[in-house]
Amino acid sequence: MLDRKLLGEQEIDILFIGPDNEKAAKIVGDVLAKELGRDGKVIIIEGVPAAMNSQQRKQGFLDSIKEHGLNLLVSGVANWETEQAYTVFSSLFHNYPDVQGVMCANDAMAIGVYKALKELKKDGKIQLIGFDNDASVAPLINEKKMLATIDCFGNQMAIKGIDYAMRTLHGEIHKGWIKTEMKLITG
Repeated sequence: MLDRKLLGEQEIDILFIGPDNEKAAKIVGDVLAKELGRDGKVIIIEGVPAAMNSQQRKQGFLDSIKEHGLNLLVSGVANWETEQAYTVFSSLFHNYPDVQGVMCANDAMAIGVYKALKELKKDGKIQLIGFDNDASVAPLINEKKMLATIDCFGNQMAIKGIDYAMRTLHGEIHKGWIKTEMKLITG
């Protein structure tokens, strides 16, 4: 299996190759927390709620919020989609105009939130983080319009998946979790 576990924390007898989404979200969440300081007001934009990786990323953000004493205003669901994130954040902003930071569970949603921030003339003023290190956010990070993202090297998952599939075809048995590396990306 690549990228997403099916059974969560339960021990499984098949090989899983992928990131520690919870840990990665906490790492990037900590960057935002340190930027905002204690009592910073944040919004989480979630992926698909039923997806294990979305749940893990949200939990990592919540761990960061708790550890650093941030104030979670609300969490909204945008199902990994850019336009949904734009719509969801725009609506949430009207109810929480004092928000200081936004935690997005992927970079596609961060792009949608950025679009809303730009229209609200809040880009660069309300801190924004994402997840995945999509090439589309590099200019935002370089221009300080987005604080950070994290790369969990999806290409490594594919390469390792093919490698282990070939080894399995040759009779090897593999179980457990092979974690892909992570790299924090900041400006």
